[in-house]
Amino acid sequence: MKRSGIDDDIIRNASGAELLSLLSPRLGLVTARGGSGAAMRVSEIRHVEAAILDLESYGGYDTVLCEGCALLARLQELGTVAGTRR
Repeated sequence: MKRSGIDDDIIRNASGAELLSLLSPRLGLVTARGGSGAAMRVSEIRHVEAAILDLESYGGYDTVLCEGCALLARLQELGTVAGTRR
């Protein structure tokens, strides 16, 4: 079943836990090498969508929800740009 036009995979991963498990090793490696951030893959944007959907579903703080939607829009924009470079 689709809710709000969102894919079932997004709903299934709505906790955001999968994104954390994907980014954590990458961040650990970057930190160990003295860096301060790690890139997110375009394919990982769906996890941000899921977290926003989860927040929206229980009426999370409007400010946080707005910031999350703005972040998602920026990630999607960057993903589109990255896709055109290939």
